[in-house]
Amino acid sequence: MDALATNIARLADSCAGDIRAAVVAETNGGQNLPHLTSACSALEALQRSAVQLRGSLAAATVSEALRMSVMQSLGACHTHAALLFKQVTRLDADNAIKTREDFWTVLGAFVGAHVKLFACYADLLATTDGQDERLNAAASQEVVHQAAHAVRLATNAPDIFADEPSHAASLPYPVRDVEAPPPYESSPAPPPASGILHRASHDSEAAGSSSARSRAWAKMASPVKAIRGHMGAGVVLPFVDELCAAAAGGQAKQVEALVAQGACVDGISSHNDTALGLAAAHNHIDVARTLLQAGAQATFHSPHRMPPVFVAAAAGHRDLALLLLEHGASVTAKDMRGQPFLIQLVDEGDHAAMQFLLQHGANANAKDITGRTPIVHAVATNDVSMATILLAFGADPNARDLAGRPLLVQAVQNQNGALVRFLLDSGADSNCRDMTGASVLAVACQKHVKTSETVQLLLRRGARPDSTTVTGVTVLADALGRHRVDLARVLLEHGADAGATEVTGQPLVITVVRSRKVVLEDKMELLGMMLKRGASVQARDFVTRETAVEVARKVECKKVVKLLESYENAE
Repeated sequence: MDALATNIARLADSCAGDIRAAVVAETNGGQNLPHLTSACSALEALQRSAVQLRGSLAAATVSEALRMSVMQSLGACHTHAALLFKQVTRLDADNAIKTREDFWTVLGAFVGAHVKLFACYADLLATTDGQDERLNAAASQEVVHQAAHAVRLATNAPDIFADEPSHAASLPYPVRDVEAPPPYESSPAPPPASGILHRASHDSEAAGSSSARSRAWAKMASPVKAIRGHMGAGVVLPFVDELCAAAAGGQAKQVEALVAQGACVDGISSHNDTALGLAAAHNHIDVARTLLQAGAQATFHSPHRMPPVFVAAAAGHRDLALLLLEHGASVTAKDMRGQPFLIQLVDEGDHAAMQFLLQHGANANAKDITGRTPIVHAVATNDVSMATILLAFGADPNARDLAGRPLLVQAVQNQNGALVRFLLDSGADSNCRDMTGASVLAVACQKHVKTSETVQLLLRRGARPDSTTVTGVTVLADALGRHRVDLARVLLEHGADAGATEVTGQPLVITVVRSRKVVLEDKMELLGMMLKRGASVQARDFVTRETAVEVARKVECKKVVKLLESYENAE
């Protein structure tokens, strides 16, 4: 937008200079001098208002709807100003008297309407609250519609000289001397592969069956209408539909001719498309290059579509995407809600497009409108490949979802061992806790039915074997309480405190001795491991105050008694 405003200011200043030169040199005292003088003053005002708008854009926070409206207005102004002002370059002292009054009328209306429009935009940009509502207000829409009408007049502007039928001969490409655009092949353009071009609007288009979602769409309708309708309610700029059809069909010559005829290169068609977006979808690189050279903004897109660079990347059109990047396309673009388009590609599992965009500057830690980063979306869908790509480009492995769960906890709950490993390899905290306070190790121990490789992996990567569950007991106490001999064995091997107690204060060695659900062989193995690791046979039952040996004698387990007595003598 800054470049467009700058170019408009330069065009206006140059055109005013051409007129001043003709006025100063003119010696015939012709009847057209008042028109020239008035046009010069208007152009100077346009130059000032374009500069002011550029400054306002640089200093302001701009809503998506207002940004889109300003972008398309600047694009339309730039395209038609170039055509109108080019005629003025033919003006000199000898032919000034031959100019047509109706040309100056069209020029004056065009310039005056855009001076008012730019001032209106600058006023909207001066505030950060309610920009969309003010843009959609009747007063603002009236100014926008006046500019749209002036653009339509400029499209059919007469030639500057009375003895020449039109200005078409001065244009850089051959065009017909008729109001209609040149013919183009009218066969319907093939739809974008996999609905690529339509991704940005799939939620709203599916909302028809839901009254709640319909109401949600209605809240978005006003700013959208401000963008679509700002060139006149329900009106598409002249030749834009034809330009889009030619772009989708790869008809570069027709695109050149339509641009020369005055088609707005950044216009939105009746199908919510732009010519550049369609060229990107269908991999017509020559058409895209032609549009960009004609002033199309690589960042501009319909509010119902993804930006062209995302369209090209999603379609696998690498060379075209690179061309768009060379012309300033943004890989950090967001939709009207503030949602990064990057998130959409993550949700759709588009690995190749994601890798391409990350390689060219996309932020792997960009946040969606709820504060979630792309890797949170990838982990939620168990997309290991997407998560791996994101981690390789610096995604935060310790990010959390909306509920406050660390990614590692979520991967463990999803029993996705590969993702757990990738997260740990990328620096995920092996001692993180979920929103309830349970450690990730506790979550792993409670989740798996059989001996878990994930539990062992967490322990090898530094998970504390004495971490606690949501109830505050250690994972070892929890495993023994649930008779999970396999987990207890792994935890003891990795240094869990064998002398610990349950939350009631019951020593764990007593818990094992009393257990009737652990088979004798397993009980002997566990007690041996615990006693070797510091459990005391003198530990007492928290109720009866009996020692472990006394409890074993009471439950009449001779092998256990013998094992405990051997350690009792050693103590």
